[in-house]
Amino acid sequence: MTVVKKETFYPRSKYTLLIVKRGESLEECIRKEYPLSPAKEKVYRLKLRGKSVCLIFNEGVPFGCIPLGIKYAANRCRNFTGTVMLKRGDSGERFVFEKGIPISAGIVQKNDSTRYDRYLDPLKDDVKNRDCINIISRRTMLARAVAAAVLFVSVLFILFMGKRSDIKRMNLMREQEKVRAEAEKKRLAMDERLSSELESVRAEYEKYFHSENCRIYEMLSSFLKSLKKSRVQSISVDGRKFMAVIKSPLPTDCLSGLERNPFVKNVLMDRISHGGGNDTVSFSGEFSPAVRREEMPVSKAEQIAWYRKKMAEKKKYATYSEYASSLRDKAGKYGCKEEYMQVKETSDSIVTEYSVQGSALKILSFLKAIEDDGFTLESIFIKNDKSLVTSRINLSESLLSFTEGKREMLASEQNLSPSELSGFFGHREVNSVPSAGKASSRKALPTPAKEAVRSGEVKITGSTLVFVGKTRTSENREYVFVKDGKQDALYKVLLNGDGNFSCVQDGNGSFVAYINGKTYRIVK
Repeated sequence: MTVVKKETFYPRSKYTLLIVKRGESLEECIRKEYPLSPAKEKVYRLKLRGKSVCLIFNEGVPFGCIPLGIKYAANRCRNFTGTVMLKRGDSGERFVFEKGIPISAGIVQKNDSTRYDRYLDPLKDDVKNRDCINIISRRTMLARAVAAAVLFVSVLFILFMGKRSDIKRMNLMREQEKVRAEAEKKRLAMDERLSSELESVRAEYEKYFHSENCRIYEMLSSFLKSLKKSRVQSISVDGRKFMAVIKSPLPTDCLSGLERNPFVKNVLMDRISHGGGNDTVSFSGEFSPAVRREEMPVSKAEQIAWYRKKMAEKKKYATYSEYASSLRDKAGKYGCKEEYMQVKETSDSIVTEYSVQGSALKILSFLKAIEDDGFTLESIFIKNDKSLVTSRINLSESLLSFTEGKREMLASEQNLSPSELSGFFGHREVNSVPSAGKASSRKALPTPAKEAVRSGEVKITGSTLVFVGKTRTSENREYVFVKDGKQDALYKVLLNGDGNFSCVQDGNGSFVAYINGKTYRIVK
């Protein structure tokens, strides 16, 4: 933009000033002065407080900031009514204002004697920017218009792209929210399934280990540690309740020791019988054993795995005969003599009452061993009769602990001949020898298991069988239970027997069975 000095005014001879009267259009005003209409680039319209003033330049519209008399006079004659003389060199300009609005203008000589209401001398006054008008060339106007259009389009494009970005962001947020909702839905479904499974596994675990934190041997040990210089006559533990009869020279000291025992509560000294320096005392009370708490995982899946691992570690028995055989084996291992075994089946468990005799060391070692091995003791009764200790133990095993398998066997493979069955009654009859013709038509049977092992010609013709357990009958005959995984059948074979459904142990420690014309190997 051209910088114009404040004392310089654009020559009045270079342009024509037209004041548009009220009710007259700009075109009519120009047509009166210029019938041929000047070029548009020479016409400039100036508004002064609602009044239109037209400037028509003799040349092209100059570029720059131009001080003009009409604007200068209007800025200094606000709300003025009268005639104003504007000095401009040798000549001047006359303006008539009505309330600050120009209604006429003309050029006069400086020495004109006409009366003026106000004189203005721009050479003595300060010409400010508000006294000037900005004249811009068409090229500049076009450039500005193009720049404005580009700016407008750019703003629209930015807004459009921003809106598009917002739409994309909103769509992305909706998709993410949808994915999160689906994930949350799956998580809730998984959590519900895990909760249900956890409750089921926990219930099953409690059924397996309902007395895990209340082991009778530990309670018995805690009770006996509190007795001083005493001899136990009898003691019974049923769940957490106990009753004991002891002989002691200091029964009240025994009671005091039981009262201080943190694992014994509600202890009572029911009766004292005096005699011979040792009083017979009976105690009753309850045990409050220390609870074994293992660090439980946080997540439900890990808790389920923890419970299943604990249940898998507990020894299970496929049949009750195997369970009873294991119990009897342990009694024999610790030198306990059996008195009797009685079995009662409840709705969800099998209760075994097992009575053994032996020394105190043998009985207590046996009790500790079977509890360490996972047997569940419901109650015990120990009676001390001189040097012989009698113990009656009630053991409970959940029916769930016995793996369920099909017990059915194929009739053709299970049934024995009448002559074989008669041997169980103490009589065995030999069938008559068949005729030569019939004998020649029969196929030769394979060598039985015992003969094959003896001769060293063991030829396995059947699939491998799995060892399940052993049992012994009152006739002192020992049988082996085996399972055929392919046919899902259970067989009972006579150990060291002859003929069909018999088995024998070879030199390698494994068993060889002979069943229905085939030789099988039994593995554990």
